[in-house]
Amino acid sequence: MRTIEAVRVELAGWRMIEDSATLRQWQGTGGDLMTLQFFAAPDPSPFDVRDTEQVRAFARMMALRNGGGLVEADKWKHGDYAGTRGVTKIPQQPSGFTYVGDLIAQRDLGFAIKVECREEGTTGLRETAVALALEIDPAPGLFARMFSKGPRWHQDPYDAKQRAPVMRSQSDDRSWDDKFPDHPLSRLRCHLKAIDGALRVA
Repeated sequence: MRTIEAVRVELAGWRMIEDSATLRQWQGTGGDLMTLQFFAAPDPSPFDVRDTEQVRAFARMMALRNGGGLVEADKWKHGDYAGTRGVTKIPQQPSGFTYVGDLIAQRDLGFAIKVECREEGTTGLRETAVALALEIDPAPGLFARMFSKGPRWHQDPYDAKQRAPVMRSQSDDRSWDDKFPDHPLSRLRCHLKAIDGALRVA
């Protein structure tokens, strides 16, 4: 039977802090976390990973169940392993968000790689800068504007009719990542790209 050794992710700057038969966890230099879960005999997927709409609907449901909001979700493939790639945001107390990304795939074995990046220090700088650049006021007092026919600050990335307590904002668009390279969402996307390139499944 194959073991967790079959799934390898070797990246510089990550220190292993947990190692077991089914789970490995690393911590990055900035405090970001990367977790690998291994499934020797994975259960059947509850949705068709080949269907983009099903992938996004399931990711949206799971984000809501976990108290967060969907930022992006899509089909993903690594070699012969079909799966999904997703990003969600979860509110922190008293302010800011934790951004969570995952790469999940299965065939004869299954694995899930999750990365968590927390917003630390002064929060909301990216949101404020983007709101000023787009001339959109995201203040809670203007909640009604989210339901107007004009530009919305909060909107589901794939379905404008969706409403949820936590939603993707205009500032979460990847086009802003280069302007805010140290923001946790920008870091998260960089980590997922690096993991995708370094991942090896034997």
